[in-house]
Amino acid sequence: MFKNVLSKVLLTASMAVLSITFAASAKADIVSLTTTAPMETASALTTSAPYGTTSPYASATPAVNQTITTPTTMNVTPITTYDELVAATNSVTSSSSKITIPAGSSYRGGYGLGQVSVNEPCTIRFVAGVSGTGSSLDIKFYSDSACTLQVGGTIYINSSALTDSEDVAISTPGTYYIKATVSSYTASTTDTPISVSALQIKNEINGISATGTLFQGKGSTSACYHSFTVSQKSVVTIGGYTISGSTQSGLGIDICDANKVVLESNGYLSDTNSYTAFYVLAPGNYYVSTTTNSLGVLAMNTQGCKTAATKNKKAKKLSKKKVSYGSFAMSDSTSKKQVFKIVLKKKAKLKFVLAGPVGNASYLRWKVTTKNGSRLLSNSGVINANSGGGAKSSNKLKKGTYYITITKYDDDDSCYFGIKQK
Repeated sequence: MFKNVLSKVLLTASMAVLSITFAASAKADIVSLTTTAPMETASALTTSAPYGTTSPYASATPAVNQTITTPTTMNVTPITTYDELVAATNSVTSSSSKITIPAGSSYRGGYGLGQVSVNEPCTIRFVAGVSGTGSSLDIKFYSDSACTLQVGGTIYINSSALTDSEDVAISTPGTYYIKATVSSYTASTTDTPISVSALQIKNEINGISATGTLFQGKGSTSACYHSFTVSQKSVVTIGGYTISGSTQSGLGIDICDANKVVLESNGYLSDTNSYTAFYVLAPGNYYVSTTTNSLGVLAMNTQGCKTAATKNKKAKKLSKKKVSYGSFAMSDSTSKKQVFKIVLKKKAKLKFVLAGPVGNASYLRWKVTTKNGSRLLSNSGVINANSGGGAKSSNKLKKGTYYITITKYDDDDSCYFGIKQK
């Protein structure tokens, strides 16, 4: 559905291709679902007629819990991609987890459908569907076995809505119970086969997948922290967006260190940047922080990057044919240098150009010095790091060796760039 959004990111000027594609990920048994016997007769939902003694239904037979045969296992699916979520939601009626509510079930008769054990804060999407038009049902979710403390909303199953789903935010790990009550005033003359599935959507991702991982935001004021590790100095590509219904929208992100201290704030992934952002990070553990009410997708790819000399005596000679590389991690100071040299074999103008810079830096500072350290002030300045750029001397310079020193413009900048003589 959204497979092509983060499909390919190309780094120009001989840089490698960073690609992010969507694919099904391996599933882990994070949630287990087992069944329970029908609710006890003491349940608050099994004692009264619908509207009290003045109701036209007041003479109806009092609702009772009826014994039904429940399966030993039910469909449980940890969800890692949006496509998996859609497919699992749409296929509930073909599930092998089927329970039959028998014909003649009384109004407000209650049936225990199962229990879900959750071991971490997350969102559980409960999906229910029937293959016939027997009893209408209300399906609710509770945090207690007596089914008096409802969590989340209600699934409504009837002749005009044979399937329905409800997303339930689970903040406290524990066991949650599923119960169906008959909402038909007139007892059905046919059985009602019902299928129920529980789909887990994590709030926080531990190790962001390059294929794109689904998560459920905690709200507009509560951040989710998605962890990842960088093993070597790398260009880190973050891709993502939010999903509301069938609408794709932008996603705000912050990059945080291992202590969840923000390193770079107010990043925004949208259609204007192909839902991707680039950062250069030193080895370490990091988080992407997101704040959203919606479902979101995050993907990440890393590519190790080169670094240049920091002193004149080790500076690499630039070529007109071959690109050399330099980089600044987000944690590098503005005093850190990337140094290159140009050798003019005769009197000529000095020219250099940046090739394919990537990162969150808007600008880079540069200066040109002679071999003895004299600075050519008239040829020093700032390069636009978003679109690339370069510089050239206004006059021809004497034969000799000249050093180009590149530094960061702001503390939280990061950049990977190519450079060559022009």
